[in-house]
Amino acid sequence: MAKATLYHATSHANAGKILREGFRIPQVSWGEIVTHHTTKSPGSLGYGIYGFLNDSQLAEEFWSSATSFSQKHDTIEIQIKYDDENCLNFVDNIKDMIFFREFLRNSHTQAQLRNLHRMFYNSFKQYAFDGAILEYYISYLRHTKDFETVDVVCCATATDVYHNFKIFIPNGIEYNLRNQSVIEAFNIKENING
Repeated sequence: MAKATLYHATSHANAGKILREGFRIPQVSWGEIVTHHTTKSPGSLGYGIYGFLNDSQLAEEFWSSATSFSQKHDTIEIQIKYDDENCLNFVDNIKDMIFFREFLRNSHTQAQLRNLHRMFYNSFKQYAFDGAILEYYISYLRHTKDFETVDVVCCATATDVYHNFKIFIPNGIEYNLRNQSVIEAFNIKENING
């Protein structure tokens, strides 16, 4: 089992709702994605709750860069515990990276990727096409029984926090929580009046 501390910045109102009701992880079927019948595009690592590993400052900077106006927000500290076998690790698990690369090169996969590329696109702030590909990959892994469940996806990330330029060198590790059972505890780290 692995443990991690993540930081997630959100509006003050949403933080209050999370404290009262808990996190709500979106449940989106592969059929909804492939037909583009979703209310929102996937994030860079698919659908789920996002947090930055051991870095509350990056969570706050992401919030500031993602919102166009000054809004009171909170940073939530999330303690997670998960089975390494149920994690797609694009940080330091070479086996996961190789298996994913081979999946992308598969000729049967290529047609679906072209279809997804017509529906989703990557921008510097959000890689919706990448997220749709990961949803497809996770669906494939479940179908082939290579993974029974994927609770967590983690990846080095290049979060847009520099004002004058955009770079792709990673500046943090981002986690996407796909299963609420991995969350052990969460609390407001600090209030920000922005």
